[in-house]
Amino acid sequence: MVVIFLTFVLPFAVVLFCYCRMAKYLWNYFGKQVRAMRSTVKPRRGHSWLRIVSCVVGAFCFSWLPYNTVNTVLVISNLGIDISFTTKGALEQALSVTAALAFANSCSNPLIYALLDAGFRRRAHLSMPGLFSKCRSMVPMPSWTVPTTSMSMESTSTYTGN
Repeated sequence: MVVIFLTFVLPFAVVLFCYCRMAKYLWNYFGKQVRAMRSTVKPRRGHSWLRIVSCVVGAFCFSWLPYNTVNTVLVISNLGIDISFTTKGALEQALSVTAALAFANSCSNPLIYALLDAGFRRRAHLSMPGLFSKCRSMVPMPSWTVPTTSMSMESTSTYTGN
């Protein structure tokens, strides 16, 4: 049960707390920005960060919840609940598969940011230009244009530099 607490309950509480605090800050920040721009200019999409935060928290739950569910059932079965040998073997195999899914969560956050945040893609491209040119030659990616110095570097990212 300690493993379940340390691998799911505590990390989920920390992730949820941190992203909720960040969402509250960004809601206030972008809310003021939208109110200030409302009378003069059409506001740009300032709430894409909410979609990103939701996807990061959802990916955490999607990847760690199956592992911890199977692990909980195995712990309960070891406490004396009588289950068949084949069921226990299937649970142990499921634990291996769900563990791989759980640890794949470490790779999901950069992918979520890359898919949902154009500013992140632009900055990643600027920091690793050789990698993206090799990828572009293998797979056509029309939406990932090469930024030039004449292009605006305005970002849809939620990073404020504070």
